[in-house]
Amino acid sequence: MMKLVVAVVALAAVATAIPSRCSSPKQWSARAMIFDQDSQRGTVADLAEYFYDETEQMKARFDHLFVNGSRLDYHVIEDFNSKTAYIINLKDKSCSKEPLKMPFIPHGVPKDGEFQGEFYLGSSAVEGAYLEATAWTDKFDNQGETIYWNGQFTLTACVPLNMAVQGKDFYRQENFFDVSLGIIDPNVFVIPPNC
Repeated sequence: MMKLVVAVVALAAVATAIPSRCSSPKQWSARAMIFDQDSQRGTVADLAEYFYDETEQMKARFDHLFVNGSRLDYHVIEDFNSKTAYIINLKDKSCSKEPLKMPFIPHGVPKDGEFQGEFYLGSSAVEGAYLEATAWTDKFDNQGETIYWNGQFTLTACVPLNMAVQGKDFYRQENFFDVSLGIIDPNVFVIPPNC
């Protein structure tokens, strides 16, 4: 009987060590470093102002790209309701559209996500010089293709730090910093009339 009690207590201790799936903020903005690679466009790295609205299933960003020594600035609006990305060139105000190939992927821990562990960003050896975070993985099907997802979130408040998705012909990683809750300017999601 004593062995059964010890086994139950040990199992309970292990179960409580794994954090429950946290709920991330539904609307926020941040600065982001985005690394995007696919078989058609090649590789793009970009520093962006990023806006996220899970409620309306929209994302927007102001991309600042450096390509061959030239700076290119775009306002990108991803409307997952219409499955359309609007790309506005901020220099000449031209607009192009392209279909979104992926479904809306919430920037939160998926319901089937697997906990990978906790870690510190920075150094836990110095008081106040670290941030506690959790790591999660998942995979899902998109039109017959397996997509692999991983994400890292703050332990407190479940604020997204990093998200990555990978399929057969693409890889996208988004690193978030200076995250602010809420959408300060909802006009970032307004599609210009010339689109």
